Amino acid sequence: MNFKRSPLGQTQFRNFISARFLFTLSMQIQFVSIAWFVYQLTKDPMALGFIGLFEAIPAISLSLLAGQWVDKLEKKSTFIVLTSIFWIVSVVAFGLVYAYSNNYISTEVCLKCIYCIVFLNGIKRSMLAPTIGAYWPSLVSKIWVPKASATNSMFWQLAAIIGPIVGSYLIAKYAIVVAFLSVVLLMPIAIILLFKLPRAYPVRVVKYESVQRRIVEGLQFVYTNKIMLGAMSLDLFSVFFAGVEAMIPVFAEEILKVGPTGFGWLRAAPSLGSFLILSYLAFVPSNTKTGKKLLFCVIAFGVSTLVFGLSNSFFLSFIMLFLSGIFDGFSVVVRGTINQLLTPDHIRGRVSAVNSMFISSSNELGAVESGFAAKTVGLVTSVVIGSCSTIVIVFGIALSNPELRNFEIANFTKKTNKIE
Repeated sequence: MNFKRSPLGQTQFRNFISARFLFTLSMQIQFVSIAWFVYQLTKDPMALGFIGLFEAIPAISLSLLAGQWVDKLEKKSTFIVLTSIFWIVSVVAFGLVYAYSNNYISTEVCLKCIYCIVFLNGIKRSMLAPTIGAYWPSLVSKIWVPKASATNSMFWQLAAIIGPIVGSYLIAKYAIVVAFLSVVLLMPIAIILLFKLPRAYPVRVVKYESVQRRIVEGLQFVYTNKIMLGAMSLDLFSVFFAGVEAMIPVFAEEILKVGPTGFGWLRAAPSLGSFLILSYLAFVPSNTKTGKKLLFCVIAFGVSTLVFGLSNSFFLSFIMLFLSGIFDGFSVVVRGTINQLLTPDHIRGRVSAVNSMFISSSNELGAVESGFAAKTVGLVTSVVIGSCSTIVIVFGIALSNPELRNFEIANFTKKTNKIE
């Protein structure tokens, strides 16, 4: 493959990928550190569910408003501001854990402050997702959107692999406070790289529209597009019911008994699988029978999660999470490509915000559901019920949405390829 004829052959896209990689790496280290720290404080799976809840409340409630703001703002500056806010919050988190480690504050106060930090991250996330979703397509030619979507997701997953491993290593080898300190040190490098990116000004819209009208326009666009709505719904329900990442600390500690190091590898396993499939798709995109492959992968995701929930072996659990990452990685690329190919430039922020709501709903609310179900019916039973529910729902979407079932990326890229 000719490197110059790929998304990474474009300097501004490489700079974006580098900055986002470091930013995501920092977020992953902080996430795994907070999850392990909270479980060690409480030994309660529901406490892990509350992490998802406190992040989901602002991320979901503010997403639509944030999306219409993003469509009116210059994207590069917005990205820099949001990244800087995350760095400031990370400094506060480091100070909090340092204070607790030296017995300056009580466990109860520390836990409440951690939830406040998660809440602040949720506010930041409500604007970050639509900003990134609206920004990166401006850095590549349209002909490269499918490969750029895979490349973007691939480097995100690479950071999601390295982050938990590094975070858990720092926790096991040194101390939890060192893991939080590493985030404080990494973030300024990402911010510096962001200044190298070009500006991306909003598309000018002559007519005046109220905030409510702009939000409704984004919702209507997604709702009336059966392919996009179906793809987002698959993500919502599959991760909401079958997602187990929030409960991995409990599996690592109570069932597999592998400690923080094993927890880090289990947390990285889905991202490792996603990284491998995304690396392949970045060079060999799957443009035919896309809808059918997407549906198959979500079903396979549910099956792999089901086996993980029943496993008492660290090796089998790791393999199942690894496979779940492969299947989820494919669906991530397909959903990202659908969003970018079918969305007009002037509403990218709002559509990305709607997509972010689906993702936030599935990930964070899924964590709440997992914690509540584990507390109510037991950890393993909750995973089995959730996985089976996902499989049934996917079959329902497949039967009720022929547009998604018959979707092929090739039909949308042929014309663009001829033009460019």
